[in-house]
Amino acid sequence: MNHIRILITLSLSLAVLNCASSTDSQLEAANQALNEENYQEAYDLAAEVLAETPTNLEAARVTASAQFGLSGLDTTDLNSALLELQDSDDPHFAQIADAVPDDIDLDQLAAAADTLSDCACTLDLDAHFQQGLYQAYAGFIIGIAASGYNVDSDTFDVTTITDAQVTAAETAFLEFDNAFIAGGVAEDDELVTEPREAICLVYLRSEDGATFDPDLYRALVCCELTEEDCSADVLTALTDHLTTPFADCRSLNPDELEGDDSVAFEACKAADTE
Repeated sequence: MNHIRILITLSLSLAVLNCASSTDSQLEAANQALNEENYQEAYDLAAEVLAETPTNLEAARVTASAQFGLSGLDTTDLNSALLELQDSDDPHFAQIADAVPDDIDLDQLAAAADTLSDCACTLDLDAHFQQGLYQAYAGFIIGIAASGYNVDSDTFDVTTITDAQVTAAETAFLEFDNAFIAGGVAEDDELVTEPREAICLVYLRSEDGATFDPDLYRALVCCELTEEDCSADVLTALTDHLTTPFADCRSLNPDELEGDDSVAFEACKAADTE
């Protein structure tokens, strides 16, 4: 009887080891495909492991990385753009737009951030940081791509940004800094405070000072991408529901803020969006 029990235990142990070995091998292949920029293969391999083992952090990270690759975005270009927000003479949306291809897949970008934020696994510092990057990108890129600016900067139209896309951008801007901070970034680091400017400018001009108004997001995208072509008619139409509509981009330019507006803006940038 003891021999039977030992054989059953041994068989179960071998099954667990073989399963672990198979999982490791599959994730190794997924990482290899990722390094070779075979994003669909990397996704298929890693997503299968994640579906079978929802708590597998490595599977979640590789799946998210593959989805980001499938979006058509280049991490190196975007990282450079994000890190240079403070030092660039260009407005933030224009700075990020330089790294957005005309064939971007917004759904894959959203999925990359969601895979990590929705994961049943426990995120480590690197995973939190990765999630923060994807969400910071999304807050800007949704407006850039949904308006068509990355396809043709001469004919882009911010009115084509849907309310659902604005909500997605707001969520990204609200969550990115929490992910960064969880990933070890200091709360007053420029990597956190600079992207916060977008949501703070929208809040500042909303009726109650705390609402992410869809038309104000559209107006901000219009102004920051191309101030010269953001006409008074467009801005007035976007802001005509406000108590004080505006017909030029100075109202959404952080360099033009004075007095109480400047104080409120800086306080917003310094505040955790949790």
